[in-house]
Amino acid sequence: MLTDNGLVGTWELVRYEVTYSDGRESFFPYGEAAQGQIIYTADHNMSAIIMRGDRNKIADGNWLHSHQAEDNEKAVAFDGYMNYAGHYKLEGQQVIHRIEYAKDPNMIGIDMIRDVRIESDEMVLSFQRDFVTSKVTACNSLQWQRKCN
Repeated sequence: MLTDNGLVGTWELVRYEVTYSDGRESFFPYGEAAQGQIIYTADHNMSAIIMRGDRNKIADGNWLHSHQAEDNEKAVAFDGYMNYAGHYKLEGQQVIHRIEYAKDPNMIGIDMIRDVRIESDEMVLSFQRDFVTSKVTACNSLQWQRKCN
């Protein structure tokens, strides 16, 4: 049975891969060198960050000037980064992320339901997405390594 004690802590992303039921080649939404961190607290707060590991600096490389970058640079930076935070709850072998803050405003207010498997200091969060028109299922798997307890 999944418990808060097993989930609470800081986790580092090892791999984010999407496989398909029709056997097509795997997809890596943030590249094969994706980086990220997810934090679960004992009082049911959570925060998640995932980004491409090969992101380029924008503008002149000074973060104070990023707002002056060209629109295409900003778009690439936006597409290569995802974050959200909020509260979580456990139900059986699933964790539900209730999103309250996010880079993408369309995520605010939604629940992200993830199957959870934890073995020692390794965690896999997974979910499926069915494409009705093509009758294909995309299986998303995020592998994490515990950083600290």
